[in-house]
Parts: sequence; C-alpha cells; structure tokens
Amino acid sequence: MNLNREELIEQLIHHGHSMNELQSMQSEALKDLFTRETMELIRLFPSYLKEEEEEENPSLPSPLDGIAPLSLKEFWQKIKENSKNPDSLYLVLDELVHTHDYQDILELLANHTTDQLYKRLARMVKIKYREYQEWLLDDIQRHYRELPPEELAVQMHEYERQRENIHRLKTVLLTLKNPHRKEQIIHLAKMKNDLLKQYRRDEIEGYYREFYENSEEKKGIITKIMKVTNAYTAEKLKTMKVEELEEMYAILLETMAQERRERAKLKHFLKLFEESIYQDSEEVFDNLCHHALVELSDEQMRKVVEFMEGMNSLFAQKLKNLLKEVSRR
Repeated sequence: MNLNREELIEQLIHHGHSMNELQSMQSEALKDLFTRETMELIRLFPSYLKEEEEEENPSLPSPLDGIAPLSLKEFWQKIKENSKNPDSLYLVLDELVHTHDYQDILELLANHTTDQLYKRLARMVKIKYREYQEWLLDDIQRHYRELPPEELAVQMHEYERQRENIHRLKTVLLTLKNPHRKEQIIHLAKMKNDLLKQYRRDEIEGYYREFYENSEEKKGIITKIMKVTNAYTAEKLKTMKVEELEEMYAILLETMAQERRERAKLKHFLKLFEESIYQDSEEVFDNLCHHALVELSDEQMRKVVEFMEGMNSLFAQKLKNLLKEVSRR
C-alpha cells in the first residue's frame, strides 16, 4: 500500500487525528504513524468484528423470511399429517428448523414419538438443520466476496468453527446487511491485507494460516470421499474441517454398507418367494409373507410384489391381499 502524503493524512484523520496535527508532521513520520496504528488495527481486527456483531439483535434471517412461524405444537400436527409423505415431511421440517431452536425440536420429537420414529425424524431434522447452517454460511460468504481471498478464508474458517452457534451466524449476517458496517469491515480487512503484504510478508502465512493450510491428511480424506460419492465438489469439501470430513466419510461408508445389506436381504427374500411358488404350500407362503412384512421396508415389499407379478399372478394377488389386510389394521 503506497500512499502519498495527502492519502496518509486522509487515512489518519479516520483514525481520529486532527488535520492541524497531521499537517505539521514530516511525510516519513506520517508513514511511521500510519504503519504503527494500522498494525495495531490488524491485531485488534477480530475484536473489532466481534464488537460490530454484538451491536446487532438477530431476528432469525432465513430463506423463509416474511412467513409467520408456527408454534411447535402446530408443527407437530403438520408432521403427523405428512408423516407418510417424505417429500412433504421434508418441507415441514425445513420450515421448522428455520424458525425454532434445534434442541427444542429434538425435545418435541422425543416427547411425542416412539424410539424408532424419533431416530428417523431426528436424522431428517439433522439434515435440514445442516442445510440451514450451509445457507447462513453461504450468505455470509456472499456478503464477504469483496474480501481478499486470504482474509475470506480466515473469516469463513471462524464461522465454520461456529456453525453450531446459529445465533452468532445470524448476528454476523445482520451486521453485513448494514451497508455502512459492511463497508467499514471490508475496508479494514483490505487495509490489513495490504499492510501485511507490504510490511510483514514473512509473517503472512501465520496471519492467514487457514488460507495456506492444505495438509496431505485433508487432501487424502477428500480424495476418499470423492471416490465414493459425487454429491460434493472438491472446493466445497476443502472448506470443511478434517473432523467433519472424517465423520462424513464414516457415514458414507456405513450408508454404503447398509445399502449392500438391504440389497442382499431383498435378494434373499426374492429367492425364498420364488421357491415358495414351487412348494405349493399356503402355510409356507403365508409364513414367508408375514416374515417379509417384519423384515422388509415398504419399498422392498413393493419390489417383492412386482417380482411375484412376473412369476405367478395368483401368489402375487395373495401377497397384495395380505398387504391390504395389514394396512387396514
């Protein structure tokens, strides 16, 4: 940052110095004063950001802004009404996590559901809660897009670390939606970046550790994740912490293993149903049907019916009649 005398005076006036004081100083003294004070600003920059944020009073920024939130009791009624329709249920849960605290939601589910249903809904809520966190983080990053890339990496690393603190993320967003405060933050961040590059180049990686950090461990986990799923881009994965990547990879492996187990189970039952046709025993077939109803999901049972329709229409009809009977209970 090479500022001439007039620019140095202009900047130092913003620091609180008077025009008379500054005009009486030699150019070299102005430069030294500006450097000292700006390096102090660099040191205090995180505290300044925190003070700016604390002045705001968050009001639940959300993609659903403008919609009057339902009470938890009203949401529970909507959950019950849509429990058999996954797409509709996800929409209800999406609205729920944008308007109510995560722990309050889990408590609501725990108080109104069985253990099995609780686990299912809690998993769905966690997915939607993570999506809301991503929306908040993405919106913060959008507001910060004018920051130098090094500073952006540092700030987003901090907010990623705070992703469970939804109150903090909302406060940051409200601060950045104030044009004057946003302009001040970006101006100071750019000044910090310029000064570090000009006067502290040998220390810059220490200040911007998150930007320069690119460990082999992290790259290795990202490579593993991308081998088993194409749901995430490499750039998105690079923004996540190593612990989060490890957890994601473990979940992906478990999901894949579970899918293999479910496929093997379905294949086993299809073989049993095929064999039951040739045994010509209603008792054997009925027992198999009841066993399948316990062990298989609705989707798997639908595939069994389709399979039986292709094998033997009479046995397929018996199976469909049994499913109708069970659904009426």
